[in-house]
Amino acid sequence: MEHPGFFDRAGPFSLGEVVAATETVAGDSADLKVEIRDIRTLDDAGPHDVAFLDNPKYLDQFRVTNAFACFVSTKFASEAPSGLTPLISPQPYRSFALALGLFYPDALFSATTGGSGWAKGSTIHPTAELETGAIVEPGAVI
Repeated sequence: MEHPGFFDRAGPFSLGEVVAATETVAGDSADLKVEIRDIRTLDDAGPHDVAFLDNPKYLDQFRVTNAFACFVSTKFASEAPSGLTPLISPQPYRSFALALGLFYPDALFSATTGGSGWAKGSTIHPTAELETGAIVEPGAVI
């Protein structure tokens, strides 16, 4: 999900690190030392990327993806193309979100008013008055 100038990507991470961070289970034959460089859509994923499938509407894309691994529920794992490592999760979308936090940690940075600062990338006018406890997310303009 890389976008130039938006968020810096961390990593790469081994598949084992991705599995541990996302609370998923990789098959016994999975090579947990393989380097995973990014998270991509099923269509855009390559041999060093992880993707995810949670909606059966995208099964056709899943069956032909070039991703190395994919977060998927047990019910769709058998549809995986040859060479793809299914990362089994009861909640693939949640696993995907955890992976985004691993690869793009700055995207999760936010602050609460009264804390030590504001979210990285937010713009708050000096005259703005915010309620104590308000959360200012990255990219917010106030």
